[in-house]
Amino acid sequence: MNEQKISRNVRICILVFFLLIMSSCAYMQDIGVRSYSSEFTRMISSHTRSFKLYRDFETVAICKATYFDKKLAMSFIDSYSKQAHLPDVEKEKLKEEWKNRTKNFDEFWIAFYTGNENINNLASLHPFWNVHAIYGKMIEKPLEIEEIERNRVRNQWMYLIDANRWSKNYIIRFRKMPHGGKVNLIIASMLGTINMEFNKF
Repeated sequence: MNEQKISRNVRICILVFFLLIMSSCAYMQDIGVRSYSSEFTRMISSHTRSFKLYRDFETVAICKATYFDKKLAMSFIDSYSKQAHLPDVEKEKLKEEWKNRTKNFDEFWIAFYTGNENINNLASLHPFWNVHAIYGKMIEKPLEIEEIERNRVRNQWMYLIDANRWSKNYIIRFRKMPHGGKVNLIIASMLGTINMEFNKF
């Protein structure tokens, strides 16, 4: 009898706890605390890959990369325009720009961390790391690698992918390839190889 009573009390406590959580969420929305979940934030995870490179049990590099295809880019603009209160004219202008970019380029936004900051130099003329993309049997070198300052407005979204706070952020741009299916982004050096596979839609 005592066991049944304890079990019933536990169930009641769990139910009360659940109701409190639900009511607090509703209250937070009522007083103006909004949810930051959006189509863009939900899409980020499907377009993002992570890789940790180890050597002799030590972390050599950590990379998070997001493939900005047309679908993600349009969602990004919708989210950014709403947050920045952009006029419709500016929003449409951004959309046209990104349509052209995603039509002509494959673009990856990278958060890249290395234990030795001197070798975190993807955008330099003589980088420590060799960057390329593999489309089936075709290997492509990047057209451009640009380092983005962390305080740049267009870089603020990267907190969503939970990047290492000491990482440097880059945009890596390749010419658009007709090959569908998948693309592998490779970042390699004598210390090892980072290999991340992305779906191309």
